[in-house]
Amino acid sequence: MTSPLMTQRIFWIAVSDEQRFTQLLNMLERYRGAVDAVSIFTEADGRDFRFIPIEEVRRRVPIMRDRVERLRDRGFRPMINVLNSMGHSDYSEGTCVPLPGQGIVTHKGEVSVCCGCPRDPDMQDYITEKYQLYASCRPELLWIDDDVRMFFHPPLVNHGCFCDRCLDMFFQIVGKKWGRVALYEAIVANTYPEINQVRLSWMKFLSQQSCEIHKLIRDVVVAADPTVAVGAMNTQLTYYTAYYADFPARYEVTRTATDHPVIARPGGGFFDEREPAEVFHKAWGIALQDAWMPPNTHSLAEVESYPFQRFDKSLATTLQEAALYLAAGCEGVAFDTLGNLGNDPTEHSDYLEVLHRHRPYLKCIEETLCDATPLGLRVPFDLDHSARVSGDGKDLSSTDCVGIRQANGWGFIGMPLRFDVDDTANAVLLPGDVAMGLPKETLADLLSRGVITDAKAVEHLWQIGLGELTGVRITSQHDTGTWESFEQHPFNEQYENYAREVLQAYYPHTASTSEPITPEVQTITKLRNYEDRVLGVASTSYVNERGGRVVVQGYRPWDYFGLPGRIRQAQRIAAWANGAPLTAWVQSLSKLVLWTYRTRTGSLAAVVFNASMDVVESPILHAPGFSGSLNVMRPEDSKPQMLDSATDSVALPSIPGWSHYLIEWSM
Repeated sequence: MTSPLMTQRIFWIAVSDEQRFTQLLNMLERYRGAVDAVSIFTEADGRDFRFIPIEEVRRRVPIMRDRVERLRDRGFRPMINVLNSMGHSDYSEGTCVPLPGQGIVTHKGEVSVCCGCPRDPDMQDYITEKYQLYASCRPELLWIDDDVRMFFHPPLVNHGCFCDRCLDMFFQIVGKKWGRVALYEAIVANTYPEINQVRLSWMKFLSQQSCEIHKLIRDVVVAADPTVAVGAMNTQLTYYTAYYADFPARYEVTRTATDHPVIARPGGGFFDEREPAEVFHKAWGIALQDAWMPPNTHSLAEVESYPFQRFDKSLATTLQEAALYLAAGCEGVAFDTLGNLGNDPTEHSDYLEVLHRHRPYLKCIEETLCDATPLGLRVPFDLDHSARVSGDGKDLSSTDCVGIRQANGWGFIGMPLRFDVDDTANAVLLPGDVAMGLPKETLADLLSRGVITDAKAVEHLWQIGLGELTGVRITSQHDTGTWESFEQHPFNEQYENYAREVLQAYYPHTASTSEPITPEVQTITKLRNYEDRVLGVASTSYVNERGGRVVVQGYRPWDYFGLPGRIRQAQRIAAWANGAPLTAWVQSLSKLVLWTYRTRTGSLAAVVFNASMDVVESPILHAPGFSGSLNVMRPEDSKPQMLDSATDSVALPSIPGWSHYLIEWSM
């Protein structure tokens, strides 16, 4: 199965009415370039979000079968998205029909009205028949929505399931019994720096639960019609870490045949453009999720515009988002741009027109980056993260790896990030929260290469016996009244005595000082108070006994890069920690995001995104060792344009605000 480049998603209420469905078909025909596949939701989000009884499913199936066949007859690839398997949330309790089985139970004994326990036999019978019925409609693909999760079923259930059946099964595994509250207290207990074994067992228990229900659905669909593929979804990875983000196992069980790809929709929000930079954090999160997927996985990211009103997502952002997810490594993009209330679908036709018009550009990105290898600064991660870290001892969510997005700050200054599971990368970005979730042996290996890290990580490394490899000890912390001064150091060339200050009263953070434990440690910056008194060393560089290049930063290491001196310093730090200049990076004083790859043909390719609203005039691409011609494909182009350069510092075309283009070159 090849992945569709663009899938349009539509809700049941928009296709169940014959007149509206005919309107939809005619509109899709007009903008065929934006429509490879159409995915129909089995329920209608917003007006029909709740569980529907199996009798209603049976009534809908003949209509769904007709819609699937008519889409196929028009040349579109038909898909069905089962919106509710377990149920998403309890927000419509007053209008919900009773669940077919046991609701999810919280650790306090509260029972969900709208979300069912996937281990309950009656729930499994309901899920079995529902997927059998929809498989009989002969779609190309049946999507399992991201409601198949044991957390975040608001507003009642944040953690589950603690029903009697689940508890009995868990107690048999661990050989011990607790009451619900006592078990939850054991799960959230802070055992740092030792692994919380109860928490780890619980995480794996939940992971197995997820695998079981996905396998049940896969087996049901294959038995009903082996030609129907199964795809699965998840929410963003930071939500999953406390529930064991075992993507390799969970997605592998959805593979319908050994030679078929896994079909995945990596998750994340970005529902509107009120905070535009969030779309880049979502894309980096998608790349991280994809890195942990099984081999031969096809990913389709979602341009998720919930609740689907025009003011939330502009045409420009919709195009930017689609290109960004393809740049992150996805094979296709699914769009929520057609509304969800059953109104006239042509109200949203201009979104399809934009995608239709830019299909050559989006297709060029997908084809160029297909099976490519990511390059850049690596951000590490480990599946057992939440079992290792020190949570707050009260809430399981406090062990989520929310800190992993801190490293993304380095991605806004023209340097590419990578999230692949590759232990040979020279330089890694290591926020303290990420470091606490990694095995000791992994950290030791990273410290023998190149690491850019912070004070929290240094304290953790000393706690587990690896602190000497950083060259420093943390000596003081300051919550207010400090700024950073750049000292004489090669990283600060032309920026000596430069000042960097973020008012901590309004932008809270903790600034740290460190003390070198060996003369080989070099000072990059110092911490000063508002009386200009030196409080200590803020940032250092050190080559340790294993040859590892370590940079420790004590003042806003992961954000507030918007000063020319800090941008240039960070770029030099990255090259030093990497042991050599990065394969490619872009020099500019504007927010530029770069995704860089070695393609399957051996060439180098990058997608450059302007994350600001200003035109960026002639940004400089640094590609050490390059000279000759490179191809540039802009959104408005029908084919790439050639650009010649006699040096490896290439003046690229200007980038309009909130835009992007693809470049490709050979060494």
